[in-house]
Amino acid sequence: MLRNDPSVSKGDIHGLLSTVLHIAQDNTTSTYKLVRSILKQPIKDPNVKAQMTNCLRNYNDVVDYLNLSNDFYKSADYKNTSLYSSPAVHESLSCNHGFDEVPSQLKPLSEAVKEFSNLSARIGDNFK
Repeated sequence: MLRNDPSVSKGDIHGLLSTVLHIAQDNTTSTYKLVRSILKQPIKDPNVKAQMTNCLRNYNDVVDYLNLSNDFYKSADYKNTSLYSSPAVHESLSCNHGFDEVPSQLKPLSEAVKEFSNLSARIGDNFK
């Protein structure tokens, strides 16, 4: 995914951070929509339904954190870009930890959110 981004091949760290944040945001939106659609279906297990409801809250928070992170990026405040990307990782993990086994349709998206949010936090930390 990142190999095709011109900012990566040029060594443009600003462009890389922008790309990584956008990927994290896109995956977060997709994950939120997936969880919301799952909750619209009948769920027999009350524990799964409760955890999906928690996940919806988690990913709503991730959307907010990454939006703030992106706003800070746009204002060249890289410390806060990193600071607000980090809780996005935690929220994604919190969703997954509530399941005995993460639902198969949720797992790849939540992993992408976690990885790209973490990557944006790490890149933001490297700006001085």
